[in-house]
Amino acid sequence: MGRAPKEIVIKALNSKERGYLVGLFVGDGAFCIDKKSRHSKVSFSLNPKRDQDIQKLLIDLLKKIGLNPFVVFNNGSSDTRVNSIKLVEFIQKELNEVDQNFENQQYFVGFLSGLIDSDGYVRRGNIVVSMKDPSILRKVRCVAEKLFISTRLWNGVQVYPPGSEIWYLRISTKFKNTSHLSQKIRRSYGSGGKLPAVASA
Repeated sequence: MGRAPKEIVIKALNSKERGYLVGLFVGDGAFCIDKKSRHSKVSFSLNPKRDQDIQKLLIDLLKKIGLNPFVVFNNGSSDTRVNSIKLVEFIQKELNEVDQNFENQQYFVGFLSGLIDSDGYVRRGNIVVSMKDPSILRKVRCVAEKLFISTRLWNGVQVYPPGSEIWYLRISTKFKNTSHLSQKIRRSYGSGGKLPAVASA
């Protein structure tokens, strides 16, 4: 008999931490599911030199829900991996329900923090996220505007692969004043502040 899947305690995470985990997966995560062996793995690929703070936060969150992450170096990246079908199912469910989840302000701020830490860059005066698929960026833009955080969405052409389309979302540096979890923002601006209120209808 095979071992039962390891239980995870998602409730150990608050809404912002849950959102961060999913946002980080959207940018730098991948599933590895072997139907034959029934092994399911979640992997997050980060820069081994620049992203040590992000990796530490990620590992802390995974341990908080009862998982045992391990790190491997793979083609120049530092991959944080965990064997868990339960985590796969959790992330899949969260992505299918992203519109409803974004109604929770803390979750949204956490998700955007994770997206910035995975697919974004932060320089003085600029917080920008880039992705090939604009669908998530459009959803993020809609909610950010409700929080009085201005954004700009545009597309361009990547150098490599030649001619491929890439989408960019510039987020107002006002986001740094929210109760974010972004390690990249903290590197440039320090800790976050309070969560802004949503405009009344």
